[in-house]
Amino acid sequence: MAPVPLGAEAVSSAGYLVIALSAAAMGSRNATARQLKMPDLTTTVLTLTITGLASDSALGGGANPNIARRLGAVVAILLGAMLGRSC
Repeated sequence: MAPVPLGAEAVSSAGYLVIALSAAAMGSRNATARQLKMPDLTTTVLTLTITGLASDSALGGGANPNIARRLGAVVAILLGAMLGRSC
């Protein structure tokens, strides 16, 4: 096994399974978005923004320094989706 970098913890087999399943789920979600003829919409961006909100929140142990910008991005994406859906 390769040496573990300083400050990193070893990942168990179950951890690698979770990583692989998550990657497959994210890939299939992006493929589905492309099949729906939305090639410029990367759902990963929205997921990353929402994950940042959750992980940086007080419950996640953070101070959430970018909460206004992140919430604004989520609202803008949702409004854009609603407007695009109605056209």
